[in-house]
Amino acid sequence: MSLGHYKRYDWRLRNLVATTGKIDDFLHIGIPKSTLRSWIKKGPIKVMSLPQLDRSENELVKENLILKKKLAMADSQFTLLKSTIRIFGFQIQYQRLPSASDKENIINAIRQARKFLPLLVCLETIGLSIQRFQHWRKKQIQCLLQDQSSCPRSVPFRLTQEELVSIKHFYTSKEYAHFSVLSLSLMAKRMGRVFAAPSTWRKVIQDLGLKKHSKRIYPPKPKLGIRATLPNQLWHMDMSIIRAQDNTKVFIQSIIDNYSRCVLAWKVSTSYGGKHTTNLVKNAIRFAHESGFHAPPTIMMDKGCENINYDVDRLVEAKAIKRIIAQIDITFSNSMVERLFYRLKYKHLYNIYLGQFHDVEKAVSFYFNESNHNIPLLALKGATPIEVYSRSWTDSKVTELRKQSTEARARRLKINQTFSCGSC
Repeated sequence: MSLGHYKRYDWRLRNLVATTGKIDDFLHIGIPKSTLRSWIKKGPIKVMSLPQLDRSENELVKENLILKKKLAMADSQFTLLKSTIRIFGFQIQYQRLPSASDKENIINAIRQARKFLPLLVCLETIGLSIQRFQHWRKKQIQCLLQDQSSCPRSVPFRLTQEELVSIKHFYTSKEYAHFSVLSLSLMAKRMGRVFAAPSTWRKVIQDLGLKKHSKRIYPPKPKLGIRATLPNQLWHMDMSIIRAQDNTKVFIQSIIDNYSRCVLAWKVSTSYGGKHTTNLVKNAIRFAHESGFHAPPTIMMDKGCENINYDVDRLVEAKAIKRIIAQIDITFSNSMVERLFYRLKYKHLYNIYLGQFHDVEKAVSFYFNESNHNIPLLALKGATPIEVYSRSWTDSKVTELRKQSTEARARRLKINQTFSCGSC
């Protein structure tokens, strides 16, 4: 005997009947009354399902489009990265790429990826800077304008030829010779001629090699300063002032040797006067004696009260030192030690935190020690001040340094000549 096939009903329909409990509302579907009574008696059934199945068709279509877009972005990113690795390897930032075809391949890969990704995301993915990419892209444009350094279409916001002529006229005109570049840029804006930033003016002036219509007449250019021929022949002494973060005024005194630029002694204190200067000079004399110099030094100083006083006069009367007042006893200034203080402040002190007096004292000692022992100077032919002062820097070392420079130049030329591109 064959059994009839059982009808199967959707679980959502069964739960709807069990929830409402109304048999008559569902008889028109063709469900037997016994089946409806059984569903109502047993109540709603629990079914395992996915939340997504309860969504509407519009919600599913919307989610599908979003996922397709994300997949296309990921695929574009992967394709771009694969193309770049094939050409560059895993490092692109510091590698040179002389091949024009490889550059074109990367640009084309970026162009394809930009259909789904922003440009910055593309460049960040492969580690390429925006400046380098723009430079490559501009090189692809073949401009036929003979009087332009680059195609105006590739740099649409560049200055026009008329604006360049106006900048040249303003800068080289005798009428505006006393104007600064900043004032010239503002004047050109007020006249409606050139609307460009002062930095743009300076770049144009540098690129065109423009010179102002002015010639210095007075005062004459400074002559070469006073120069010693041996260590310990002439010293310079001066004082500078700086404030710590807690508003403490700090006085820095130093003595520097003219010939070697070696800082012989320095003192950092919260006050100044004749006793401080005297102790500083005695420390410098002690350092000179330890280095083998015993002749009384000649010290150039200014006419400040810390230098012209009873204590320093006693050193002069005892012939321990010879004192020269800058720009009074001689025409020269005390610029060598002033330059030392300039380097001390702008190369070191202004770039670190100076909370209180001890921070300044520590920073000054560090820089003067570095200046003496570790910082080579061009005026000393590459030597450090202590090497010149102690006479350990010889002509043979200068010759060896020049020889190494010549060899490095030849080696650089040989390395660079091994590279070639399509046009050279």
